[in-house]
Amino acid sequence: MHLFGQEYEVAGMPFMQQDAHFTTCAHAAAWMAHQAGALRRDTCPRPSADFALASGFVHPYPRVFPHDGLSDDQINELFSFMGMPSVFHSLATPDNRSSLSRDDISRSLTSWLTPYLHSGLPALVAFDRHVVVALALDDSRHELIYHDDQEGPYRSSTIDGLLNMHCHDKGYVSVHVPVPRKTWLPPKRAVDHATKAYPEILQRLKKMEHSTEIMGDAESERKPLDLPSRVYMCRGTEYKQRLRDRGFAGEPLRQLLMLNLPREVVVVEFYEKDPQIQADAAVQVEVVCDATYSGVDLPDISWRIGTSLLLYRELGPRDRQSGPADVLYKLERPLPTTGILGINRFLNPMRSR
Repeated sequence: MHLFGQEYEVAGMPFMQQDAHFTTCAHAAAWMAHQAGALRRDTCPRPSADFALASGFVHPYPRVFPHDGLSDDQINELFSFMGMPSVFHSLATPDNRSSLSRDDISRSLTSWLTPYLHSGLPALVAFDRHVVVALALDDSRHELIYHDDQEGPYRSSTIDGLLNMHCHDKGYVSVHVPVPRKTWLPPKRAVDHATKAYPEILQRLKKMEHSTEIMGDAESERKPLDLPSRVYMCRGTEYKQRLRDRGFAGEPLRQLLMLNLPREVVVVEFYEKDPQIQADAAVQVEVVCDATYSGVDLPDISWRIGTSLLLYRELGPRDRQSGPADVLYKLERPLPTTGILGINRFLNPMRSR
């Protein structure tokens, strides 16, 4: 966009509204999430009409139009048919709704959405009679930013407020997150793996450094289990592109850039708040895992504990069987910056010249 000879960037997330006959809120939400994936080049873009027409193929009804909505099975099949299979989780069903309080549903929904929204992956939140697209979590105000085809784009509300609007006493809540193909590793499994493997990695670093301290002081050597964690997913190339901005430099940066990363990685961060910088958090431990690996023993790509960076030479099948050879590098200082992508990942800069 040009204004008085100056060029400006306009960023936005795809948005559309339903017409209640050809498309419903579920079709509109599915198209918005899919189009965000197309902007990331995870799939190819498709017109919204394809979503209305395809729902009759993936789960045929005697009569396709007018639509009266989509079931969870139809949404899952629709995303797979369009090239971005979704991760599905049911939070409240008629079978377990009576045993769940509103607070239980709110906590479960928040914890389940957070890793995907931190990765810049929009999520469909389905209720009894409506579907919205969750875009990001505003941690400072504890609010969810979402698209609602009935109310408009970029709405904001607390999780409790959203549940009060759409989830009734016997209400239904489910989540669908379309993810890139071959992204197999669940975020929770990556966190559990990092927490379990941390003591062994710490001892290995101490032996390699011939030192009793790795992170500079005893307080910093707390187990990650004692620190809050967050996790996000991104492309391997995307992770590399942002290393320099996050403070990596010198030989550690060069070695990280030379790593043969998989297409998708999962990054786990254990952090503690800096009392002097409220807006940021000091990342004490960072673990990079292969998001495309579906085996039992999850191989690590790199560990950073304080100023110690542990890399693995190779990621081939031979290493997974015999154990990879590790290489240790020292950073100039601990990195305080997070690698979380959030909503900015899929806000597409559009320039007109």
